[in-house]
Amino acid sequence: MYPIDAFKKVVAATAKPGSLLKIRDIWALAFKSNLPGQGQQLQILVLHGPNAGSVAAVPDGGAITVADPYKWMIYVDDLKGNAENASWPAVSFGAGAPVVHGHAWQRSAEGRDVTMDGNEINADGVHHYIPAFSVWLVDGSGRRSDTALLFEVSPPAVELH
Repeated sequence: MYPIDAFKKVVAATAKPGSLLKIRDIWALAFKSNLPGQGQQLQILVLHGPNAGSVAAVPDGGAITVADPYKWMIYVDDLKGNAENASWPAVSFGAGAPVVHGHAWQRSAEGRDVTMDGNEINADGVHHYIPAFSVWLVDGSGRRSDTALLFEVSPPAVELH
């Protein structure tokens, strides 16, 4: 169960980087792309659904996002990860913020790395991908309710070869 004031409608193309968006039947993370030659443009990293792990253009139309003061948070059941053969999407942690990993649309060997606040980074050197995680709604103080699970990600989504 979710508090009804925890969500709001937005035009997907105007979402803030770091927004968790529900677009049709998928969940995605909005972020500002940093690809050379393309400038910064809003894209989404699909986290749930048939194209999980893929980076895509932001579709036209509406979406649902988490409203202030609520937030979303990634949780893992354990820290088991894989350094050799990751599946996308996956999460990792490091000295900075947690990172969500995906790949270019239909090019699973071309990794893309995005922080939870919607910044694309170069996460070369990450050697511990956690492919099983869940995303929860949390209140303004960071507390989650046991009934506020938004979705779960379990491998394999897309296996890299």
